[in-house]
Amino acid sequence: MHLTRNKPDLAASLLYIVIGAAFALIALLHYPLGNRSHMGPGFFPFWLGVLLAAMGLLMLVRSALKPVTVAFERWNGSGLAWIIAAIALFIVTLPYLGLFIAVLLLITVSSRAEKTHSIRAALLLGVVASLFSMLIFVKGLGLLLPLWPIFLS
Repeated sequence: MHLTRNKPDLAASLLYIVIGAAFALIALLHYPLGNRSHMGPGFFPFWLGVLLAAMGLLMLVRSALKPVTVAFERWNGSGLAWIIAAIALFIVTLPYLGLFIAVLLLITVSSRAEKTHSIRAALLLGVVASLFSMLIFVKGLGLLLPLWPIFLS
């Protein structure tokens, strides 16, 4: 058995095992677990950590048995830059331009991370996401977010 055949799966599985075991151990040592009928504050984090570690073990076995090697693709640094720029633009424009325009800009700018998306599709998705955000966050949850630009209010 050769454990380094599928390096991305191997790395992810080890990461899942470590994080899951850490969550389970911290929950076990610092919080009372309780039982199934009277759950304590550590019950959910403990079992979530156990589940994550078990998934990591399954991935580890799968990566060891998988005969195909996986080649890493070239990393798209410009895509990451577009996403970070879109989030920064959203943060800056939300108080001044309102939720509708900020979400529209977020979707439109972040769509530039993938070269195959058209600007028309991005604008349409931006309008739909803006309307949906207004309905959910302002109307549904009652958050006090500006809907429109300051100069229109």
